[in-house]
Amino acid sequence: MLKCDVLVVGAGASGSTASLMLSKMGYNVIAIDKASRIGGFTNPKIDITESELPDGSKLDPILKELQIKPLKIFNESVWHSRNESFTLKSDVYDFYFKRGPTKDSLDYQLMRIAINKGCDFWPKTEVVKFNFNNGNIEEVILRSKRKNILIKPKIVVAADGSFSKCRKLAGIKELKSYCLEGFGARLKGKIFQETWVIFDSEFAPGAYIYGGSINNESFIGIVIDNQITRKSSKEYFNFNKKQNDFFRKFENSKILNLFGGKGKYGIIENLVKENLILVGSAGLLNDPFMGYGVNHAIFSGYKASNATIDNLNNEEKLNKYENFYKENFLSYFKKAMKTREIFKKLNNKDLDFIIRALSYITEKNAEGLKTVIEVIKAKPTSLGALNILYMFSQFLS
Repeated sequence: MLKCDVLVVGAGASGSTASLMLSKMGYNVIAIDKASRIGGFTNPKIDITESELPDGSKLDPILKELQIKPLKIFNESVWHSRNESFTLKSDVYDFYFKRGPTKDSLDYQLMRIAINKGCDFWPKTEVVKFNFNNGNIEEVILRSKRKNILIKPKIVVAADGSFSKCRKLAGIKELKSYCLEGFGARLKGKIFQETWVIFDSEFAPGAYIYGGSINNESFIGIVIDNQITRKSSKEYFNFNKKQNDFFRKFENSKILNLFGGKGKYGIIENLVKENLILVGSAGLLNDPFMGYGVNHAIFSGYKASNATIDNLNNEEKLNKYENFYKENFLSYFKKAMKTREIFKKLNNKDLDFIIRALSYITEKNAEGLKTVIEVIKAKPTSLGALNILYMFSQFLS
């Protein structure tokens, strides 16, 4: 039987971060992934994530410690509805990361550094079963290259995505969740300097369209809420190509590759169960409103590695990791979930109202904002519009 200090299940951003941090401290780490290569099954894509977490924690010092640099750092974005728009220059910068199997991707770089620090990486390997003893995972049965392997880890870090098998095997329930699905394209040529975000209840029901550029390539994608439409994000992507003026800006661009995926967002009952600790999407640690995940993935992998080190060194309980999230993030996640429930009911008239109001806020247009307030008092467009307006104004302030 093989033994290790830590078994990390999943080699995405969160699992690779945890693997790197633990390996460089000298622990015996085995990281596994179902994919045949670092970077998983996805085609290359660009992910945008905020440089700051909801509790005010900064990603910069963590990236510096990990020896990782974003491909682009920018703080200007253009927000659109059907008939309104405003430009935001934020104090919180956006980080651009390549994802997927290429050597310049975040996933590849993190795991490559982890391997160089001593991490043992096993591709084409997945968890079959946990054997428990008094609630602890005593043994893990893995399936690798058509053979079962028995391994005895001291701690298991579950980083196997939002549809986590580890979470299921441990019997950890979802308290509330929903799915967002995305589809998009990488394109040749630089089309935009800033990030574009478009809200449209017809073209992107319950979510948004986004686009941007990095180096000499651009990207465009669509995100939809699976609870309010039976059509796939790919179908909406093709629909937008035919009907949406924004997509026509890209119609003559060469497609480098298409990408897509689905993620689950919400709240689960536990992030820690005895010697099992859930990170990234496995713990549903993503932004429940916009779906941002990379910053949460890196941050949770980093925090989980710190808790794991304290446990292995000083026998401190892993629960300090869960307690941190409950104290600093849970109220935000709950608020964002409620806001999402409202948001997906909004029509384009509501969205126009919100974007127009936000343009007044960002421009500090007192007269315009006064007009909006008068409209609210006289005849609110909807309860949802007011709640979303409040959330965004808090975000911008």
